[in-house]
Amino acid sequence: LKCDINTIAAFLFIFAGLCIFGYLSSMLITYPLFDFAINDLIWTREWLYMTILDYYGLAISISCIVIRSEPFPYGIIWSLGFCLLGSPICCFYIVYRLLFKSVILHDHDYYSTKSDINE
Repeated sequence: LKCDINTIAAFLFIFAGLCIFGYLSSMLITYPLFDFAINDLIWTREWLYMTILDYYGLAISISCIVIRSEPFPYGIIWSLGFCLLGSPICCFYIVYRLLFKSVILHDHDYYSTKSDINE
């Protein structure tokens, strides 16, 4: 296993995902989501924290993809929009990719060699 930047990033995202999953699991045990206890200040506060953690886990993950796939200043600007202005900017980014880039993913040839096609 090579120790390059992608491998390090992969392990960091695995670690972050497991931590967030662990926190969510403990939240579901300690403060069950159903029945909503919206009149309980502690329940509401804890779920607010979980929601914020969940959103920023997602926003940072998507930002890493955008920073790698967009030209330098634009990837940073989109990422700041995701983190500071929230899901509307994420939706606008998807619309931008669909209308102006014609794809959400890069136009990579997933079968770059004959051996890949035969497998």
